[in-house]
Amino acid sequence: MYFLLLAAVFFLAFSNGANDNFKGVATLRQSRYYSFGRAVAWAAVWTALGSVAGIWFAAKLLPIFSGAGLIHSGIDAESFLVAVGGGAALTVFVAVKIGMPISTTHALAGALTGTALLAGGWSNFHPGVLGMTVFLPLLLTPLAAMGLTWSTFPLLRRIFPVTRSCICVTPAQMSPAMVGAETLALPAQPTPSDFLPSITIDTAAACAIHSPGAKWRTDVNEVLHWFSGGLISFSRGMNDTPKIAALLLLPALGISTGTAFAGVAVAMLLGGTLAVRRVAKTVSEDVTDIQPVEGTGANLVTAALVTLASPLGLAVSTTHTAVGSIFGVGLSQPERTNGRKVREILLAWLLTLPMGGLLGSALYFLLQ
Repeated sequence: MYFLLLAAVFFLAFSNGANDNFKGVATLRQSRYYSFGRAVAWAAVWTALGSVAGIWFAAKLLPIFSGAGLIHSGIDAESFLVAVGGGAALTVFVAVKIGMPISTTHALAGALTGTALLAGGWSNFHPGVLGMTVFLPLLLTPLAAMGLTWSTFPLLRRIFPVTRSCICVTPAQMSPAMVGAETLALPAQPTPSDFLPSITIDTAAACAIHSPGAKWRTDVNEVLHWFSGGLISFSRGMNDTPKIAALLLLPALGISTGTAFAGVAVAMLLGGTLAVRRVAKTVSEDVTDIQPVEGTGANLVTAALVTLASPLGLAVSTTHTAVGSIFGVGLSQPERTNGRKVREILLAWLLTLPMGGLLGSALYFLLQ
């Protein structure tokens, strides 16, 4: 049973990476700032950093997903956790194969609920354990993300530069007065400004004309978008890793918290780099067209909500939050939104909980 549990958790973490890894950089890829490979690598690095941070900042999530508060003492805990991990993993893996971005948290909550009901019956089931910390946050965060993204977009367009977004830095050069002085063999009297580089903020075309000798040039929107995508991946790693690692922390297994987190992080990394393409296409290309400033706003809203939830012990879904933010962008420009794809995603979300519950309970029945 020990090895079955390890396999189930690895499968779940791998499927989680495949389904979730690209969501942090979906708006980056959609706006075509980066190639697919670079976007995946960027997300994977930040997710790994978030997984490490989760050891300290998301410890409150561990007892929720260990199942300790859902079952009575007479139930075989290892069989229960194998069924939960396997049921959630199968649910997420099916979604990966069809390219649907679903929530691993939803799949886990469904598997926990279905397996606990079969194992202990309704009289021994304590839904309050999941209600306030899992189901309510899962319901509210995508709505909050959608509303915040839609409502703050006009403000973001004023704060973040749209056209005058190019920053050029040109090395310091001698002024004409200094050149003339040297030509006449007179002592030059440089001023402090002669040693400072010239910084220009303008449109990309104007920068190319007025600062042809610039040694460093970048786009503000690109930098902000790049950084905000990393923040989403970081917050996802911090919120998702404890939920999966919790399945390995039975005292009888003798697995330390650090080892469990490291193993889950590696499996998430593998899934997020090897099996991510189908879900990546859905979230970055099939929902709505996103401009750089819109993508930055959506990313910042998602990262803020998920990051705040982790230390509070609230099990939010990065998937629902990120896609909710993308929906919020679509609300501001409905003509650019693929309504059919949005309905397909919503249907997949509705099916995640019952599917996780059915598969988890079926596996538990087979194990008995």
